[in-house]
Formats: sequence, structure tokens, C-alpha cells
Amino acid sequence: MLLLPLMDATYLEEKATTEQLLAFSHSVRQSPILPAGICVYPQHLSLLRSELRDLPLAWSAAINFPSGTLTDAQIKEQIKQARNLGATELDIVMPYSAFLKEKNMIAVSDFIAMCREQMGNTILLKLILETGEIQDPKMIYELSYLCCEQRVDFIKTSTGKVIEGATLVATANILQAIKEFAAHKQHRVGLKVSGGLKSQAQALEYYEQVKLMLGVDWLTPKLFRIGASHLFKTIAFPEA
Repeated sequence: MLLLPLMDATYLEEKATTEQLLAFSHSVRQSPILPAGICVYPQHLSLLRSELRDLPLAWSAAINFPSGTLTDAQIKEQIKQARNLGATELDIVMPYSAFLKEKNMIAVSDFIAMCREQMGNTILLKLILETGEIQDPKMIYELSYLCCEQRVDFIKTSTGKVIEGATLVATANILQAIKEFAAHKQHRVGLKVSGGLKSQAQALEYYEQVKLMLGVDWLTPKLFRIGASHLFKTIAFPEA
């Protein structure tokens, strides 16, 4: 139960039926401890918010998901849709394939700036690096530090839709960038771990890593999230 308040309960099936979405909303409502938030596709926000409107949840929409290959115009439209439907946070995939080809940090900065301009100042930005595709530790660190400089609210590991999701090596490099930026600039950026988390024991390894590298002050939903679909249900309903 330690992890539930830090979780973004996630349901990212683009062609989910109404029945499936209602079943997901029921599991959130029945959870013994509420998760921090919900993460779904923009088009599913309306139904789920109507079902769970009385609960104190953060509402996140997945943007440019999962491939990171939408055009700027498509991304802007998705952000607009999510804003209009009540999103309070956005999990946005950076164009990681383009980055791997060009290694262009300025393009990443421009992408974040474009997203920020469309989002406004009240919605939190969680940028998905897709660390399993990037892999290079130095590159993950440099991208993470850039995210901190650009005032991203959370750096997120993975979409969970590629072969390799989160790893402790990747998060160590993200956390090192967050730690150094906080020391230099007195500004705290969060971490969201997502992708390939299968068990509570595995998720607890990331919890302990954050505690070790950044301290207990980071163990709050404002600075640490765990993205989970099956894992949320496993922890919330261990007898099921």
C-alpha cells in the first residue's frame, strides 16, 4: 500500500470499449487507497472524469503516444483536446527516433517549448524520454538535465510500449541530473518510472533508489510517480 498514493493508474488501450473503461474506473474507485492520478488517451478523459469526478485525482493524457512521431500540428491538436477535456497533466513522448538520428538537443528544447506554449502554465508536463531506446547513460543524463533546464515537471522513463522499459541504470542517470540541477538552481523536478514494472518488489527498488539519491522529501506524488496498469491492480487487489 506504500506505493498506491504514488501511482498513476494507467489505461492506455487506444481502442478501449466503454465497458473496459468503466471497469477501469470501477477498479480506481474500489482501491483501498487512491492513486495519485489517472493516465489515459485524451479521448477517454471525458468518460472517466464523469465517472470519477468526485475523487481527488490528477488527470493526465498521453500525447504523441506511443511512437513519438506525430507532426507538430497533430500534437498541438491533441494537447488542445486534452485541455478542453480537463487534463491537469500531460505525459508527452519526445520525438526520440528523430533525436537518435540527429542528436539535436536544440530540437528537444524547441519541442518542449512548443508543448509548453500549447499547454499553458497550469498543466504539469511529464516528458517521456523512452530510455530503453536511447540507452546510452550519458545521453540519458544530458537529456534529463536539459529537461530540468526547460522546467519539465517530471521526467518519465518509458511508454511501456517498447521492448525495454524502465531500468535502474536509466533512472540513476535521470536522478543524478535532477539532483545536480536541484543543488545548482534550487528547483526540484520529479521522476516518473514507467515501463515493464511487473511486481511490487520491482517498484520498491525504484522507491528505494529515489530515497537514497534524493532523500525522503522526493517521495511524494508531487515529485515521484509510478506509472502502472497491471501493477496498480496487483497492489490494490492482492487477493483478486
